[in-house]
Amino acid sequence: MRSGEHLSLVFIDIDCFKNYNDSYGHLKGDDVLVAVSTVFKQHMRRTSDMATRYGGEEFILLLPNTPTSGAQVVANNIMKAVDALNIEHNASIVKPYLTLSIGVATWAGETDITETQLIAQADRAVYQAKAD
Repeated sequence: MRSGEHLSLVFIDIDCFKNYNDSYGHLKGDDVLVAVSTVFKQHMRRTSDMATRYGGEEFILLLPNTPTSGAQVVANNIMKAVDALNIEHNASIVKPYLTLSIGVATWAGETDITETQLIAQADRAVYQAKAD
């Protein structure tokens, strides 16, 4: 990346997803993954934005040329959109509907950082969000 550019990484975790699969079944869990992925697509506006499944219930969004403030707007909009889906999740310890925990990390071009370090920063932010 060129100097002065930003790369924001949004780390998303579906809260209590194992409990969801255990209670509603894996087919319903697959439906949730599709619904959440659709929300990502609706809120990632640029062709350079990219979403990927990172683990069972974890996703990473890469937002090139997006500062932290812009990534936080995307993250908040995604959270609101998933809340609005109102997907029942009575097995959750968070709320009786499906929720997300989201963390954001941004590389602003001024320091050397590896992909692993950027992911770790965003992952820590997710766990902070879960604690709040």
